[in-house]
Amino acid sequence: MTTYYEKIPFVWEEPKPAIPVPKRLIFRSLNDVPMQDFTATVSCAMSSSLDRSDQKVVRELGADKAASEFIVQASKDFDFTFA
Repeated sequence: MTTYYEKIPFVWEEPKPAIPVPKRLIFRSLNDVPMQDFTATVSCAMSSSLDRSDQKVVRELGADKAASEFIVQASKDFDFTFA
């Protein structure tokens, strides 16, 4: 039996009530996170992704290389720098 999942982009539509954030969740700037930690986090997320395109690239390249390539590609679309 094959199971299919649909990847639905997140779209914020105002107004929405504030979502309570647990105290154990800490937000940090990307500049405050070492590149290897960020890459490891992306690698973990891609490894457990249900998205078929993520699964394919992880199978082909391995999770760490897939994460590194994703970050390089994302850097073309987002303005961020690492400390």
